[in-house]
Order: sequence, then structure tokens, then C-alpha cells
Amino acid sequence: MVYCTQPVFAGCAGIPAKGEDNKMFRVRDLLRLPYFSDAAVVAGQAGLDRVVEDLSVMEVPDIEDYVRPGDFLLSTLYPFSDRTEELKRLIGRLDGAHLSGIGIKLNRYISDLPQELLQQADAAGFPVVVLPANSNFSMQINSFLKASIQQKNMELEHRNYIHEKLMEILLRGENPGDLARILSELLRRPVLLLDQHLDLMAAQPAAA
Repeated sequence: MVYCTQPVFAGCAGIPAKGEDNKMFRVRDLLRLPYFSDAAVVAGQAGLDRVVEDLSVMEVPDIEDYVRPGDFLLSTLYPFSDRTEELKRLIGRLDGAHLSGIGIKLNRYISDLPQELLQQADAAGFPVVVLPANSNFSMQINSFLKASIQQKNMELEHRNYIHEKLMEILLRGENPGDLARILSELLRRPVLLLDQHLDLMAAQPAAA
């Protein structure tokens, strides 16, 4: 059994995928994409590392029925144009549904965000982003999808590379010490090799 003491990215059983946490697409990554570069985070800065699984457009008040955990919402807040009290409670609902954040296009139906909403977002670490006035939701969604596909392709390529290297190592019949050393060099992580009884066979610190 191969055990890596930090999350890594490989294509074999016993080694967790690189970036199962660290390389996930996050709100801060979203804000670096085209069509988001001029957006401003107005509350919930502490939540910029929330993972973004998908983008959704919200133009209905009962949004919980149409979203999934990890969704980042894009909205003009049209459903709340005459529902100020409900708007003040919106962040709690979205955070309770485990969404990653919300991007709001102002001055179409809502001119200003209630202070209560911003305070709740800060308290929950729920990112509230004001989008540029010329935002195009379709282009923003396409930008995210393109970046997400590129990232997944890179991960697959790296998985295949690690898998091929592991097969080469096994076919050469390397001893446990050499195997741990080579794995550590490939993964840039400390590596432990354990037998079926979980007894230590070899250990290798991360390469400098």
C-alpha cells in the first residue's frame, strides 16, 4: 500500500488525486477569468476559497429548488425587486444550501444591496460579488466551463503520466526503498510504503 502524507495527484489505488482539495476551482479562480476580471467582492472575502462546482442563473425566488451545493449564482436579483425583507435574508438561505457565492448585476432591478445582507455575508464568509455593468451571463458561464474543462484535461494528463511511471517502476522490480524514493520524486510529497499488515516497508521524505 502506498500512503502519501499530503494530498497529491496520481492515477493509482491508494494515492489520493492531486488537488482533491487544493486544486479545486475556487471563487478566487473564478474572479480571474475573462468577463469576471472587473468584478468587485463587496462582502464575504473570507469565503474566496469556497469550491465552485458550477454556475447557475437565479431569477426565481425559490432558488433552493434549482441549485446544488457548490453552485455559484449569477443574478440581477429581479425576484427581490419589491421584496426587500426577503432580500435581507437571502444570504442565509444560499449559505444554508451550501452554495459557493453569488455574483450580482446591479442597477437593472436593484440599485443597492442592503447592509444587513452584506453583514450576513461577512459573518458567514459567503462571497458577494458585484459584476460589471456590461456583464453577459452566457459569456461568463462559457468562460467558466472552458476553464473547468481545461483543468480537468490537465488533471487527466497528469494522472496518466503518474500511472505510466508507476507501471515502469513495478516492471523494473524496484526494491521498496527505491520505489518510495521514486514515488516521492514524482509526487513531490513524503511517501510511506506499507504491506498488507500495515507494517512499514519504506519511507521517503519529500524531495527538496
